[in-house]
Amino acid sequence: MRDFHSHSNYSDGEVLWSMVQAAQEAGLDGVGIADHCQLPESDSVRDSRAALGHTLDVTYERRRRGIETVREESSIAVYDAVEMDYATHQEDRIAEFLDVAGFDYVIGSVHAVEDRPIQYPRTSRTTPRQNSRRSSTSTSSNSQR
Repeated sequence: MRDFHSHSNYSDGEVLWSMVQAAQEAGLDGVGIADHCQLPESDSVRDSRAALGHTLDVTYERRRRGIETVREESSIAVYDAVEMDYATHQEDRIAEFLDVAGFDYVIGSVHAVEDRPIQYPRTSRTTPRQNSRRSSTSTSSNSQR
């Protein structure tokens, strides 16, 4: 069995070696590192995506070197992939980027519709992970009362 959709610290996951080690310990035959990737259209969009760690469009070569190092030390297959954010008006840019980047495979995804994020509300400046931390902190402080 292989997991073709995992994220590393190049987006919203853990460091590469720990992702591969976890896959090995789970008995998987392979793991695909498919970090989030968007092609920002403006500096403000680039900045907001950088705050989330979604900058694979500029860091994929560095991540690839890390994957190659992990591959050499791993007993399972490790794939260099991408979860590419899709926007109809960017089809040509996306195709060009993917041709140049040469990933093992691509997972297409939609994270926004008409510039509105669908993963979490635009008004929120926190990620789902940060929201869950706040909830658990609130719960634990409430239980101490």
